[in-house]
Amino acid sequence: MFSAEPVVQVQQASIDIKGRNILRNVSFTVQKGEFCYVIGRTGSGKSSILKMLYAELTPTEGQVRVAGFDVKNIKKNDIPYLRRKLGIIFQDFQLLPDRNVSENIEFALRATGWTDTIKIKNKISEVLMMVGLSARALSYPHEISGGEQQRVVIARALINDPLLIIADEPTGNLDPEVSKEIIQILLNIHKMGTAVLLATHDYSILKKNPFKTLECRLGEVVEHSQSYIAQKSWD
Repeated sequence: MFSAEPVVQVQQASIDIKGRNILRNVSFTVQKGEFCYVIGRTGSGKSSILKMLYAELTPTEGQVRVAGFDVKNIKKNDIPYLRRKLGIIFQDFQLLPDRNVSENIEFALRATGWTDTIKIKNKISEVLMMVGLSARALSYPHEISGGEQQRVVIARALINDPLLIIADEPTGNLDPEVSKEIIQILLNIHKMGTAVLLATHDYSILKKNPFKTLECRLGEVVEHSQSYIAQKSWD
């Protein structure tokens, strides 16, 4: 049954790490199919927000619902079920060096409960096609470029048809031209109906593709509209 509930609902949440307050009174939503940025200086709390959404960090106050799960009170055994509804992309690729591209994705599929070999093969072909890497299925991580490795990570994030892609500085280790290609893939995923939450320090991305933006600043999160982002001159 279709639900109009946002993919992410955060209300008056606070995050503490080792007794130090990182963010306080954070409230925002991410709707189904929405594209949203998270920006802010290093150490401002961007990664903490993302970690809270996939239950790596637990908010000390407030309410957090992600993909139908109550993250603040989630049981440890339920965290894998939450993460199956998410696709998580890191700056460091975290690929298995002794397995080729296809095997890296197969490993993730089997780890999330896939068992049918035919379905696994078909899914691998589907996600590699989506990121333009069909010809690299048998290549090993050391044989492909950084941009191609990040495409594998995106393909891996798509295996369970997630409601939300969480991307933490996915272009941080890539040159500008390759970064553009990665952002375009994420935009294409968004256009197909998947919500995308992208943390970045590259404001040129915002200039070219303005969307709603959450700015971490002085321990709080300020929400900027798409029109504000489109008009602002980012330094």
